[in-house]
Amino acid sequence: MKGTAKLSVEIKRFIKAPRDRVYAAWTDPAQMRQWFGPENVQTRELVADARVGGTFCWDLINSDGEKMTMRGEFRELKSNERVVFSWQWEDDEDWENHNSTTPTAALSSA
Repeated sequence: MKGTAKLSVEIKRFIKAPRDRVYAAWTDPAQMRQWFGPENVQTRELVADARVGGTFCWDLINSDGEKMTMRGEFRELKSNERVVFSWQWEDDEDWENHNSTTPTAALSSA
């Protein structure tokens, strides 16, 4: 019998940059394309409609040369404060009934 355990991971990074620049890095598709994902992954296309209810799609080639797609929706946007989005791997059967929500950027003054 499969369980539906909720998992949680928290990673904190302190970035020495103005809040507006960090917020833009999470909401501007051109900037996201430059840094989104691990170093060993190649972004083929990244489209983001940064508004609550807006979607994003990240097409990539992983380190094994496999083409993959991640889709999500912006759930919460507070300018220069917070970005929350959902995401799901489109091409992976294990993710068919699995959707993650990520409170990605909680921006605070350093």
